[in-house]
Amino acid sequence: MMSKQDLLSLMKARHSGRSYDTTRAISQEDMDILMEAVRLTPSCFGDEPWRYVICNKQNNQSAWEKLLNCLDKSNQKWAKDAQVLIISLSAKNFRKRGKGENLWASHDTGAANYALMLQAASVNLMAHQMGGFDRDKIVERFNISDDFNVMSVIAVGYEEEGAETNSRSTNNLDWNYRQIADQSSCDQVIIITMSNAADCFIHIYNADGSRAEMCGNAARCVGYLIMSEKGTEYITIELINKRILECFKVGDKSIKVNMGKPLLKWHEIPLSTDCDTLHLPIELEMLKDPVAVNIGNPHIVFFVDNMSEIPLRNLGPKLENHVLFPQKINISIAQVEKSGEIALRVWERGTGITASCGSAACAALVASTLRGYLTAQQTSVDLPGGKLLIEWANNVFMTGDIGFL
Repeated sequence: MMSKQDLLSLMKARHSGRSYDTTRAISQEDMDILMEAVRLTPSCFGDEPWRYVICNKQNNQSAWEKLLNCLDKSNQKWAKDAQVLIISLSAKNFRKRGKGENLWASHDTGAANYALMLQAASVNLMAHQMGGFDRDKIVERFNISDDFNVMSVIAVGYEEEGAETNSRSTNNLDWNYRQIADQSSCDQVIIITMSNAADCFIHIYNADGSRAEMCGNAARCVGYLIMSEKGTEYITIELINKRILECFKVGDKSIKVNMGKPLLKWHEIPLSTDCDTLHLPIELEMLKDPVAVNIGNPHIVFFVDNMSEIPLRNLGPKLENHVLFPQKINISIAQVEKSGEIALRVWERGTGITASCGSAACAALVASTLRGYLTAQQTSVDLPGGKLLIEWANNVFMTGDIGFL
């Protein structure tokens, strides 16, 4: 029996490329294997609503060309190199249980199509399913009965040797995180997976789809979820930069996170050239002389007397992409109050202005202490999204409440 790892490996290896080897024909034996996978697909009442019209360039070039010409021009450009083109059809009504509309037919046909594509990957074939075609042309040219819906066209062939692929892996999931962030109006998308070194591993994606090394607020939220699920008051989280964050439940919905030690050397930030990280040689309009801190991700902190005067939306992109920061940078505008609290506004790398940033709050306390603006290595940092309690005693600790939207 195939192990779950074997199946996952096959699922990750399957991909829909656009570069086919035009010199290799597909054997009838391999086509039969694909259809056998389809036959074994489960369906509502075992009705098997799918039907396939197979156009093999090797055996029936005229039918193959006829189907190719039904595709959108953009798909024709690459599908012309596939040896086989397949029309996927789905019955509108039940066939084995008398009359009646089959509301599950498209679902079952989709499952059959995936079985076909997965089986193709197992014999080193590449199957690419398309929705870009002219349905009316297909119905007319292939005399498709009104009893069926045209679901998709699938191109099948051997992938061209050396073609660039985008296989799935747990470290580079093939999803459009920018689209997810846009649809949900969130700053970051967090993926939780298994870890051998901690209770879980979190993958952090910014609103622009780029990957982030650290997110303190995400750690608090994930920590709360995992602790609630396990019924514990302590868990650990592994990050892509190999940091292990410790999370403690200190109240009903209050989570404390050990964020680790701040890094202060120029190459640890990192900077593109050797600089004094307590006084970076940067001046942009009303901002100058920032402190650089790496708290699992890179930050600079500017100190101002009146943060409301700073046009962060205009200056943020320029600073984020400054030549001094090879990995870009998170920007904080800090105002140290007489009470010892820090008011903070943040431009987050890959996201823009954000209501809250846990690692920025940590960086702000470290920078304030190093500059001598604070005597106590503990304070409340006030962000538009709420307050965080930050402590620095060798490691930096962040405490805050979690909430649900």
